Amino acid sequence: MSDKKKRLGVVLFGLGRAGQFHLNNLARHPRAQLLYVVDIDKARVEEIAATFKVIGLTSGEEALADARVDAVIVATPTPSHYQVIMSAIAAGKAIFTEKPVGYTLQEIDEVFRQASRRGLPILCGFNRRFDRSWIKCSEAVQSGAIGSPQIIRSTARDSPVPTTAYLQTSHGFFHDSGVHDIDVVRWMLQEDPIEVYATTHCYLPHIKELGDVDTIIMLLKFKSGCMGTIDLSRKSVYGYDQRVEVFGEKGMVQVENKPTTSCVISNAEGVIHDKVMYSFPQRFEEAYYLEFDHFISYVVDSVPPRVTHTDCRNAFIIAEAAMKSAATGVPVTIDYSIN
Repeated sequence: MSDKKKRLGVVLFGLGRAGQFHLNNLARHPRAQLLYVVDIDKARVEEIAATFKVIGLTSGEEALADARVDAVIVATPTPSHYQVIMSAIAAGKAIFTEKPVGYTLQEIDEVFRQASRRGLPILCGFNRRFDRSWIKCSEAVQSGAIGSPQIIRSTARDSPVPTTAYLQTSHGFFHDSGVHDIDVVRWMLQEDPIEVYATTHCYLPHIKELGDVDTIIMLLKFKSGCMGTIDLSRKSVYGYDQRVEVFGEKGMVQVENKPTTSCVISNAEGVIHDKVMYSFPQRFEEAYYLEFDHFISYVVDSVPPRVTHTDCRNAFIIAEAAMKSAATGVPVTIDYSIN
């Protein structure tokens, strides 16, 4: 875009659970203009197109050929990300994509290689990097406020349990959910782990039938001596449980869950506050908006991206190593030189 005051023309691919909050952010962002929505569900496309007064399509060729379109948002099912992204690159469009960039490391590397060759911005959605609480926690660690980190712990427990339809194309628990926590740990420490040990279990029959798991614990070792744990669950009955804690030689910094309201009742029976946020659209509503705002600044103002090729590929490599450890029952040394 040559005119930095121009609104970013956008096509949104995918109108499922991720596409819904992107729709709302596009509608209210002063520097963006939604031009097209694309989804294979014709009825959904027609409904959304009428509501947002945009063009609705069941395939993206027309949108990608439109010179008014500056950028593509990819919120389609996981297996289709690579194909949509590569089509957007071929059309010369900037790209924001929900993770993963690709289903394999080779796809991830190819996407960034081709985008770099064409000089196209591409940003992958690791949304915790845009949440103000996680940012403040990361800044505290990196500024030395707690001294040298010794233990880092990240917790992510889903609410509600994802649908079978979603899980069938989710790429598995390690890559679907675990990469977020892996990204948080390496971002906060500014260090990649050298070894991972992982163990898993499955309590929910419908997930077990898919050959996946619903409970994971990872233990990460770092060259600095810091140790990390990541615990994941697909079912949290009390709400969307998302926390991180970093313990260091001079103190500790934490991000706790947000209740649905800040009202607290204190009486003879105890101290009562509301439940934590129900699910990810509520907990990370602001972060999704700030993530999209950063993408616009990346495309229009050329600010450096907060998520890079290295961030995407290393999170993938760590998740793969953790899967291997869970399958073999032994710790796995992590090799980042994989081509």
